[in-house]
Amino acid sequence: MDTFYLTDMPAPNSIEVSVNETALPCEDGAWTYTLVEQDDGTALPAVVFQRDQLPGPSSQIAIRYDFGDGDPEGFCTGSTTEDTGSAP
Repeated sequence: MDTFYLTDMPAPNSIEVSVNETALPCEDGAWTYTLVEQDDGTALPAVVFQRDQLPGPSSQIAIRYDFGDGDPEGFCTGSTTEDTGSAP
């Protein structure tokens, strides 16, 4: 299985994934967060692993997050600010 459904809507920028107690930052590209459309038209929040990055059998996968609106727009954006290059 490459898709792991979440119990509640997350704050996407708060999602943390670890496999066997090793953190996997979203920037590494092993997984992504998305809303998966269901047959009834609802969307469920999920973490999806890239097929070539899927954890092996018996791996312990932990997904932690704060509650939020679930909007994927805020996923993996970090909290850095851009330098505009303007002088003080």
